[in-house]
Amino acid sequence: MPENVEYHKWLKDDTIKVKLERGQKGTYAWELTCEGEDVDKVLARLKEADDLLREQYSSITLATSGAKEESNG
Repeated sequence: MPENVEYHKWLKDDTIKVKLERGQKGTYAWELTCEGEDVDKVLARLKEADDLLREQYSSITLATSGAKEESNG
């Protein structure tokens, strides 16, 4: 008696990994990786993540390092 077998493949549509590092002078750098089937979606997600990281970390002042606040404008 044959059995009906169903196979399911679970896809991670646009998983983003972020590697965030703080430098000796209090500045931040990051590395983004993203997986996905659709190149346009992957690029859009990378841009979105990069923009959020820039907004959050590009102008941080660390009191202990004496670093001055940077301006992107």
